[in-house]
Amino acid sequence: MISIVIPVYNKEAFIKNTINSVLSQTYTQFEIILINDGSTDKSLAIIESFEDNRIKVLTIPNSGVSVARNTGVEMAIYNYIAFLDADDFWAPSFLEEMASLITKYPGNNVFGSGRSTILNNVVRKYNNSFLPEEGKEGIIDYIQIISSNLPPINSSNVVISKQSLFKAGLFKEGQKHHEDHDLWLRICAHELIVFYNKNLSFYRKGISNSASRQLYLAEDFLLYLKTILKVKGEISAAQKPYFEKYYDRYILISIIKFQKDYTREETKAIMNEVKQIVSPVYLIIIKIVLLLPSKGLYNMINYFRK
Repeated sequence: MISIVIPVYNKEAFIKNTINSVLSQTYTQFEIILINDGSTDKSLAIIESFEDNRIKVLTIPNSGVSVARNTGVEMAIYNYIAFLDADDFWAPSFLEEMASLITKYPGNNVFGSGRSTILNNVVRKYNNSFLPEEGKEGIIDYIQIISSNLPPINSSNVVISKQSLFKAGLFKEGQKHHEDHDLWLRICAHELIVFYNKNLSFYRKGISNSASRQLYLAEDFLLYLKTILKVKGEISAAQKPYFEKYYDRYILISIIKFQKDYTREETKAIMNEVKQIVSPVYLIIIKIVLLLPSKGLYNMINYFRK
């Protein structure tokens, strides 16, 4: 049995489709927990128009997606939590496939499926060389994958045991950007992912109030850096080269993109963390970047992504 947590903030254009994609699942042993995060549009009215005893609705003052998700997890009655954003949706067999993996891999706590991004009605499937073959399942290492690709899981294609979520500390409630990556990193420093590479989850990119469109605030960057530093000391020796490749490039690119928006004090605080994390070569590059005018720095990004 699976508890599905859906945070909702002003998603009147999408929430009906999202809920219907859950109610249409071939696997029916679930509860839907909708946390209305102080929506000011018609989202709540649309939610309340559904009549299904598996649906639970709680309205809270607008507190951000992390608080909303954590509230849903704390309300959940089942041992496995599926996350679904209010503008995304699932293929009808998503939960059935995840429940099957839970049964087949009893020693694991993190499960995911293939996913696609939808932008301007164009569907693009996530893929990389570390995933199982199309239509196959297997064990993957989150740390290995992020060294050269986007994370294999997001907030709409993953099912995680409640025990693992609480052990990792749930979502950081003061974090407005990368709050999901932060949690996945804390969990996957100790857990592998059982992944079924079939396109079962669909993520709408470019929605006006989605986290992906927010400025990367200095306080969010600092929270994520602290997680990187913590995980750096916890991962296995085999994972360390992959993780170093990830955080060196990630931190450099983030500074190139956003340092112009930070105050001198914020930059100093960020650099105090960065000095404890990145390799010596990247630290030199970052210090040079901070001395350069922001105009033209974006040209450096593609180079370091290669």
